[in-house]
Amino acid sequence: MSGLNTPTLRLQYLINWLVTSLLQLRLSGSNGDDSLPLVQIFGPKIKYDRGAAVVFNVRDRNRGLINPEVVQKLAEANGIFLGIGILSHIKIIDNSRQQRGGLNL
Repeated sequence: MSGLNTPTLRLQYLINWLVTSLLQLRLSGSNGDDSLPLVQIFGPKIKYDRGAAVVFNVRDRNRGLINPEVVQKLAEANGIFLGIGILSHIKIIDNSRQQRGGLNL
């Protein structure tokens, strides 16, 4: 394999490794026996056709979410660089309107 296939395969392996590693992070429960997932991942967990982005939230012990800016600053302090994206005002258009060219995003 050469050309674009090699970087694509490497990226797929790295993304799958990242998702697997994030899913293994756990918060210990109050009694020490229970554990909760530290990271909530959106989208497919492990797939070979997954894109190059991983969308996730980090939780605290009270099952709330840690502010993404805090997560980003903590990550950068440890040499990990994250991008923050926020989706808002998403509008779903029915398929018949898209086919007529009435796409209004």
